[in-house]
Amino acid sequence: VFRPCEDPMPPRYVDKQFCTANHLILSEYNGQLYTDVVRNNNNEKFVFNQTSQTIYVKSSGQCLEAVPNPTGGYNGITTAPCDFVISWQKWKIDANRVSMLDQFFPTCLKTDPFQHSALVTLGPCDGGSPLISNQFFADCSSVNEKYVYIVSTRGKRVSEYYTGLYFNTPANNFNELFTWDANTQ
Repeated sequence: VFRPCEDPMPPRYVDKQFCTANHLILSEYNGQLYTDVVRNNNNEKFVFNQTSQTIYVKSSGQCLEAVPNPTGGYNGITTAPCDFVISWQKWKIDANRVSMLDQFFPTCLKTDPFQHSALVTLGPCDGGSPLISNQFFADCSSVNEKYVYIVSTRGKRVSEYYTGLYFNTPANNFNELFTWDANTQ
């Protein structure tokens, strides 16, 4: 008995939406990348070409491109017409990071995960836990945790420090984020 083989090849194009750990979404506007609240528009939709290893923005059709630094490495990110040959448009999506495919200058997307409309830039990949990093960018559908701030009536936030809990002036850091479980409240 013969039957057709299943297609062994993965899809060439994969739709992506990238979110930070606290659900800010990666968005393109006017050639720049930002993280902001979800607005459900094409500026927040990207396509990863697994063959060419490029990422393009659905709204503009342009690819993410690192801006090479004259002394080596990269110092910014923009969008530009796609060119499947140049190395500064090649990306890897892995372990909740978006990084350049450059063995000499391992560079990752980074942002301020606590600020709306924060500019996305590039920086050396930190190698630490991406969840508590400014380099966390995961597929939005996989970011399941819900984080909350616990705020006093006087505007102070609960902050964890060396296993203790304290009320402090807001510092916008990961010590102030707590996981919200709707089942247990």
